[in-house]
This record gives sequence, structure tokens and C-alpha cells, in this order.
Amino acid sequence: RAISTRSSPPSPERHSRGTAPFSDSWQGPWVQVEGPVEVLHLPEAMEPLVDYYRRAAGETEWSEYRDRMVSQQRVLLRLDVERAGPNVSG
Repeated sequence: RAISTRSSPPSPERHSRGTAPFSDSWQGPWVQVEGPVEVLHLPEAMEPLVDYYRRAAGETEWSEYRDRMVSQQRVLLRLDVERAGPNVSG
């Protein structure tokens, strides 16, 4: 399962499918993935958000992080990958 905390129109709230690019670097190779999207809102999204950022950033002050997630009204998008490609560079 691919997880992202960013969303762009069209809204996944209205459309149950999504597409997202993934890359390890800004100008490096990337792949586009597509599949059904689930939108998790707070409070259900909190622990998956903490897990996502813990993997990316390591340890941090989690109480402050949780407060920011609430004040920013963050959501978590879960995209179940059904199709991937093309693999592109640049």
C-alpha cells in the first residue's frame, strides 16, 4: 500500500480512484501508480500519520507533531496499487 499525505484535485472524497507519482529523488527515475483511494480523517488518521512520518523523519517530539496534525486538519490517503508504470527518468 502506498501512503501519501498530500492531495490534489480532483478530490479523493468524490472520486474513489487516484494516481500518484513516486520517486526517490527530485530529478531521478519515477513511477506512476494507480488504484482505489481511501481517505482517513482524524482521529482515525493519527496513528498512520505518525507511523508515516516516523519512517521518514525518525524520532521527533510526537506530542507537538500530533498537535500540528490536528491544527492543520491533516488527512491520510491510502492508495491500493493496482497498476504501475511507466517508469520514467528526469
